This record gives sequence, C-alpha cells and structure tokens, in this order.
Amino acid sequence: MADDQEKVEVAPPGAIKVEYYATDDVPSIYSDGSFVVHTENEFVISFYQTQFPPINEESAKELKELRSKCIVRIIVSPNQMRRLTEALATNLGKYDVKATVTQE
Repeated sequence: MADDQEKVEVAPPGAIKVEYYATDDVPSIYSDGSFVVHTENEFVISFYQTQFPPINEESAKELKELRSKCIVRIIVSPNQMRRLTEALATNLGKYDVKATVTQE
C-alpha cells in the first residue's frame, strides 16, 4: 500500500488483527458544527458546514439567518462511541498542553 497516508494496527491479545488505513483519495472536509443524537443501539454524529453568502454593508443589515449544511453523518455503536470519546479527550488534552506552552 504505497499510497497510504496513515496506518494503525490494533491487535488485542487473542483477537484477530485489524489494520486501519486511509488512502490519499479519502476527502478531508472542514466542519464548523456538529450534533450528536442516539438511539438504544447507536449514536449518530452529524457534521455541518455553514454556508456564508457574499456580504456587503447593505446585505449584512438584511441578513436574518445562515444555512448550515450536513456534510456527513456517521453512525457508530455505543462501544465505538466510548472509544471515540476517550480518543478525543486524550488528543484534546495533548493539544491543550501544547497550546498552553506555545502561548507562554
């Protein structure tokens, strides 16, 4: 897999090894909003992108609302949501430490 951007291998003891990888053709999309809802069996994470119209002084006075389009919706199991939440918290903690050091 010469065109892989990232590769992570996970193999708990006694389990079948799973190789996670992302190729160059996986799109990266910026999201400035998200919502999370859940059912008994799954979590649904929706990511949004606000659509800003061209604005000048006159149109800014008339602007009453902006639209935010759902650009992707991800459905995960409760166990996967726990792992995702832990990974996000860990990485945010690392980011905060670096950001604090950078600001000093």
